[in-house]
Amino acid sequence: MKPQYDGNNVQAFSSAAGRYIKTRVYMGNYTPGDGVQIGGSWSDNGIVYTSEDKIISWSLFEGDKNQLTVGDTFSRTFEIVLASDAEVDDYGRMRVQLQFSDGTEDSDWIPFGYFYADKIDAPTGNVKTVRAFDKMLQADKNYVTKLTYPTTAAALWNEFIAKWSINGSEVEMPAIPLDKKPKGITYRSVIRLLALMNAGNAFYDAENHLNVTKYTDTGVELLPENCISADVSDTPFTVTNVFFDDVELEEISDLYGKIAVALPWEDPDFRRSWTEGMLRARLQGLTYYGATIVKQGFGYFEIGDRVTYDGKPLLITGIDYKCENGGFTETMYSGADTRSKSNNSDVTPAAGAGGGGDEDPPTYMYVRPTQF
Repeated sequence: MKPQYDGNNVQAFSSAAGRYIKTRVYMGNYTPGDGVQIGGSWSDNGIVYTSEDKIISWSLFEGDKNQLTVGDTFSRTFEIVLASDAEVDDYGRMRVQLQFSDGTEDSDWIPFGYFYADKIDAPTGNVKTVRAFDKMLQADKNYVTKLTYPTTAAALWNEFIAKWSINGSEVEMPAIPLDKKPKGITYRSVIRLLALMNAGNAFYDAENHLNVTKYTDTGVELLPENCISADVSDTPFTVTNVFFDDVELEEISDLYGKIAVALPWEDPDFRRSWTEGMLRARLQGLTYYGATIVKQGFGYFEIGDRVTYDGKPLLITGIDYKCENGGFTETMYSGADTRSKSNNSDVTPAAGAGGGGDEDPPTYMYVRPTQF
């Protein structure tokens, strides 16, 4: 959950009658690195676009709409519509901020993230669309470890943060043994290991810092009268088991309440029993309802936040922001889908899981994070 940026209460500004929303985007350029650390550095280049001149609308999606995942790495997708004469470089950086006004005072500028242009459409009429992603996409680069094996996940993480040039002191990485040197992995593979060891998922937050979901209770209650719409499941989902996804789906007789977890890389000697035990200790008993909630936005929540809606616990697995036509809404997803997934393909529920015929399948979860 993001800070509310007090001294002034952003939530109060965002819900004020006659509120006015402003967006500004600082454009940035890239300076190559010195060859020691991967990549280089980014800095603002002096060009600033606002909703009062070049910005028409924008949207931002992060997380997963349908599923609770473990050991995944989310890359947020940002799409902005600009006036056709706005200058955007290929792979140029955009630093996005939002502000609310109640007509008398303004809120603080709220950060919404750093994004890197991936596709710039040709202008259509007086506008053009730019699609961008956050820094996670830059982690799809080959990673070569120089450690001597066997070693530990903590030692690999310390090597990683020096290469990736980040501050990893606030992130926990247990000293689980790694017996064999991993081959063919990427920087994103190491980040996935970090997420797995913390029983969550990794993402870059609004301040461009690498973060991990903690599935923590925020104490926030969403009320029906304060939401535009809400679709909430009748029954809750409870995590009853955690196991590694290395068996055929047909061999699993009862999938209800189980989470399947993929390894960060292929290694049959990975310390599975230790990891499974750690995941069970942190996730077993986690209960939430599947939901899609649409409300006025103010940029307060993050992936992994636990809230309640009308007394029902929800777990935010995805957020979709839209800023257009003078309004700002957020759609929050508490993912609990009724589909099974194996190797990223829909499959039929296993025998004994309650599916088959014309009957509706039960609500269960079978999750394999996307492989990179």
